[in-house]
Amino acid sequence: MHCLWGMRRFTTTVTELAFHLPTSEPLKTTRPDHVLESHPFASRSEWTVGTMLGDTIEIKGVLGEGNMSKVYEGHDRVLGRTVAVKVSKTACNDAWLMKEARVLATLGHASVVKVFSIGKQGGVPYMVMELVQGISLSQHMSRTQGRSQAISVRECVRVLSDIAGALSAVHRSGLAHRDIKPDNIVLAKDGRTMILDLGIAVAGDAQEEGQTIAGSPAYMPPEAVDPRSAFVAPRLGDIFSLGVLAYEMLTGRLPHEVPSLSALVLNRLTVPIDPISKTRSDVPADLEALIVQMLSVSQSDRPQSVEAILCRLADIERGVHTMPKLVRDILVVDDDAAIARLLSIQLRTLFPTARIRVASDGEQALEALLESPADLVLLDLQMPRVGGIEMFRRARQDRVSMQSDVIAVTAGAHEHDVQVLRELDIDHVILKGASMRERLASILCTLNLN
Repeated sequence: MHCLWGMRRFTTTVTELAFHLPTSEPLKTTRPDHVLESHPFASRSEWTVGTMLGDTIEIKGVLGEGNMSKVYEGHDRVLGRTVAVKVSKTACNDAWLMKEARVLATLGHASVVKVFSIGKQGGVPYMVMELVQGISLSQHMSRTQGRSQAISVRECVRVLSDIAGALSAVHRSGLAHRDIKPDNIVLAKDGRTMILDLGIAVAGDAQEEGQTIAGSPAYMPPEAVDPRSAFVAPRLGDIFSLGVLAYEMLTGRLPHEVPSLSALVLNRLTVPIDPISKTRSDVPADLEALIVQMLSVSQSDRPQSVEAILCRLADIERGVHTMPKLVRDILVVDDDAAIARLLSIQLRTLFPTARIRVASDGEQALEALLESPADLVLLDLQMPRVGGIEMFRRARQDRVSMQSDVIAVTAGAHEHDVQVLRELDIDHVILKGASMRERLASILCTLNLN
């Protein structure tokens, strides 16, 4: 066995795989720390704030860590920008880090993090990367479930399309990711969906005796942990992992329980997946059919490329946008109580069963969206404290308004405001005044809301 990184990810070979290995036990050792310092599994000392990497990068703090690496925030003194610095936690994983740097350097895609440089500090290799501000898909799903909400079909399709687009770039380069999971997907504040952690990427059509396999058990394809598999094509494994992620986004659970590797293998072979439609009635049949196909035990039964998945997702997205959107929750944001009341009355006649909430400023609106996302937001642009544009920009950064249709309400938008609204994907504006009600009715018909 090469290395064991906790149980969320591991690497081994098919001929070495122990099916009784539990999925929650990390490797343990009783060696004293002074002996482990020179051992490949020994933990390294942390870099402190102010540590300089060469003459360029100053460490500012820790951004996060996983089982195999730690990521620091750094400041590039030469170029004057904030960066991320990734370092292996043990010498055992140095080769993976350098491999990831080389892989990232070959890719040029908006959803793949950029690598700027590599270096060594005291013999410890590190990688300087683009700092992506945002939250992981895992965190986003947890927050959504914590509010007793579900990720909308529209958002799910959009995120899956972004991931598939990034995987297309990876596969075109001749590689496969091998560790697609929610923790490795970041929903960036600038609206991008990013895939991270290409340290265990391999040739996309690799086939060799006793080949090395790696990944996170719950998201690994059946053939990756089944030594009886005649052919393992990692790019098709990525498609299976994407199917697991899609199923989890829509249902809030994995398609199969993972008490141990052996149980996982058995479950996938013998236990049918619960239909998504059993949990949710709003998921289109063609989307569920695509996910079920991606989760096929046999590689030959899955879509054979992420490009094929992208085409089907595009058709599904067009269908989703032509279906009437059910409006259950509406948020009216306006500091003018009379305007807010008029809008609420009109909305009540159009959506008699919807919950209608009113916020008098941007701060209240953000709190309301954090408590429960709205299907429709009517947003006053001119408000004290936090204006409508700034409020919505913050909401997008915190990923709390991704499924909301937004209509801007203003006494008079400037040209700059209109441009910013377009950048935020807000295409509909209502001017306050005599024609406000007619304009609102017209826009709501265009949005195909129900």
